[in-house]
Amino acid sequence: DGEAKHLTNTVCEVQVGANARLDHARITDGTPRALQLAYLSVALDRDAFYGSRVVSLGGGLTRLELTTRFIGPGSEAHLDGVYHVDGSEHVDHQVRVEHAAGHCTSHVRYRGLLDGRGHAVFNAMGIVQRDAQQSAAHQENRNLLLSDDATIDTKPHLEIDADDISASLGATIGTVDESSLFYMRSRGVPESQARDILTFAFVRELIDRIAHAPLVKRASDRVLDRLPHGDAIRELTE
Repeated sequence: DGEAKHLTNTVCEVQVGANARLDHARITDGTPRALQLAYLSVALDRDAFYGSRVVSLGGGLTRLELTTRFIGPGSEAHLDGVYHVDGSEHVDHQVRVEHAAGHCTSHVRYRGLLDGRGHAVFNAMGIVQRDAQQSAAHQENRNLLLSDDATIDTKPHLEIDADDISASLGATIGTVDESSLFYMRSRGVPESQARDILTFAFVRELIDRIAHAPLVKRASDRVLDRLPHGDAIRELTE
C-alpha cells in the first residue's frame, strides 16, 4: 500500500575474493511515507573488481551507507549512483572508500535530479592510508536542479596519507544547459519536452553501466515515469 507508512532496514555484506569480479545493482523505489535505511559493506581482495550501480528514486527518507575497503593490492571499484527527488522526498547517500592496500583504484560517480521541494545529500569520504602507495582515488558528484525549491548538500572529500597517488574530486550544481535547450527548440521540440530529454540524458550514462539489460530497462522506465514527459521520451529511446 503506497499510502502506508513503513520502515525498511537492511544490511548487506559483500566479500569479493582474489581475482573475482562482481557487478552489483541496487534499485530503491520509495513511496512518500517510506523510511528506507540500508548499510552496504564491501571488502575487496587482491586483483578483485566491484561495480556498484545504485539508483535511488524518492521516498519519505531513503538513506544508503556504502563502505568499500581495499584489503588486497591491485583491486578496483567503480561506485556509480543516480538519484531523483520530488515533492518533499529526501534521499541521502553516505559513501566511504578506504584504500588500505597499494595499487588500487576507486571511481565514485553520482548524479542527481532534484525537483519540487526535494532534498538530497551526498557525502563521500575517500581515505588513502600510508601504505596504499600508487593508488588512484576519484570522486565526482553532479546535480541538476529542476526547481527553485529543491536542495542538495554535497561534500566529496579525501584524506590522504600516501605520497604516491592520483586523486581528484569535484561537485557541480546547475540547471539544464540553455544552449542545448535552444538547439532542441530550434528543431521543433517543445521546451518542456526538451527539458525532460536533457534531464534523462544527464543520468542515462550511469544507468547504462548496469550490467544486466532488464535492470537497465527497469531503472530507465522508473526514472522516465517520474518525469512529466517520460512516456514521449520512452518512445524516442525504444
